[in-house]
Amino acid sequence: VTSASSPASFTTEQEASERERSQPFTANAASRPNGSKRETLMKFGYFTLTDNPPAYGANRRDPNQFLREVLEECRIAEELGYHSAWVPEHHFGLFGCLPAPAVFLAHVAAHTKQIKLAPATVLLPCNHPLRVAEEFALLDLLSDGRTVFSAGRGYDKREYDAFAVSFDESRDRFAEGLDLL
Repeated sequence: VTSASSPASFTTEQEASERERSQPFTANAASRPNGSKRETLMKFGYFTLTDNPPAYGANRRDPNQFLREVLEECRIAEELGYHSAWVPEHHFGLFGCLPAPAVFLAHVAAHTKQIKLAPATVLLPCNHPLRVAEEFALLDLLSDGRTVFSAGRGYDKREYDAFAVSFDESRDRFAEGLDLL
């Protein structure tokens, strides 16, 4: 294959194929809808739901030990070169066992140096948005800028009921909270 603009510069299809195989996977222009030429490396993250509902019966894990294991898994994810660690917000052991992702991620920050730290996700309609903003701004400060933020409406009406928040208002409360953030 030769280039009309520079006939002395060429690459055979075999050379191009060999070069492609030796490079890390990237999203290239051919796979992008707008045809842009920017290449981006794919990033992998560690994600857990900390699922541990009563329905697990005898297989239900001790929540204290489980959270210690999740901390260790976040540390190992960094050692393995993962980009991020994502932990949820679940209340009262109804599904998961991690009620305060910002607090947990601050502890992860103290045991890691590079991995990005993210909630998956903050149950925004059940939290005061200014408090959430402060907590995650502090986490970002303590982690030297490693915080990624994620918020959602959740799906478990029982968590709303426990906080006396109307599940029917979750969409409006989420939109308002996001605007305040």
